[in-house]
Amino acid sequence: MERRADYTVVGVFVVVLSVCFVSFFFWLSAKKHDVEYHTYEIYTNEDVTGLEKQSPVRFNGVAVGFVSNISLDKKNPQLVRVRMEIAEGTPITISTYASLNTQGITGLIYVGLKAENKTAPLLKALPGAPYPVVKVKRSILSQITNVVPMITDSVTQVGKTIQQLLSVKNRRAIEQSLANMNQFTNMLAQSSRRLSTSIENLNVTLSQTAVATKQLPEVMAQLKSSLKQITLTSKNIQQASSAISQTAKTSDLFVNNLNLQTMPKIDQTMLSVHQVMRNLSQLTAQLSRNPSQLVRGRAQPTLGPGEK
Repeated sequence: MERRADYTVVGVFVVVLSVCFVSFFFWLSAKKHDVEYHTYEIYTNEDVTGLEKQSPVRFNGVAVGFVSNISLDKKNPQLVRVRMEIAEGTPITISTYASLNTQGITGLIYVGLKAENKTAPLLKALPGAPYPVVKVKRSILSQITNVVPMITDSVTQVGKTIQQLLSVKNRRAIEQSLANMNQFTNMLAQSSRRLSTSIENLNVTLSQTAVATKQLPEVMAQLKSSLKQITLTSKNIQQASSAISQTAKTSDLFVNNLNLQTMPKIDQTMLSVHQVMRNLSQLTAQLSRNPSQLVRGRAQPTLGPGEK
């Protein structure tokens, strides 16, 4: 009887535990199905390796849904269509964009959502489209993947350029340049003393210039005074020139009067003097020939034939 009672207790305990487990399972199932999801799609030309069905969809890092389907676009096989189920109430607006992000170091990829504007209107499906389409931005990993080949090509090109730069001809040119630079350095060292002397002379010149600059106001004052004197002298010269000009006009008038009135009389007087001098010359010549004329007087001329 005691063993049957133990079995009955054990059986009742198992039945109750089973009922509780089934109830808990149905409660979880009912709780899960209480969440309502909305379908969105993205189209990308990136490699989606690592993205699987049931991969999480995160909005600013918070899980808001999962990936329900991954397939190629029928119209453009170069595009991958990713369908997402996102929980109701998630603010998917026209400013929201999606990117494929790597989760840790596992290589798994999840869809990350971000919004550029918090006040943008909600995203809706376009006419004829079954679901709204979220725009896509290339992920950092994809950008790095695209940049790496370019960097590799650039490094290769730089290597070729360096190889050409280090050719025998260029090495010789570099050696010659270094030798010229060494020679220039030696010349510069030899000229350092001259440069020091020049700097000292420059300092002296600058000092003298500073002194001259201090004396400049006094010099300018003297120059101003000299300019005033020059101006006064110029005025005096101008007045003297006016007086000289007036005197010249008076002299011209005197000369004109002299030419018109006095010169004819002088000419007449000179003619008279010339006649007198001529007569005196004749008289002197006669006296020289016959000095007795001074006592006797002038001799009568000899009468000609028939004259009395």
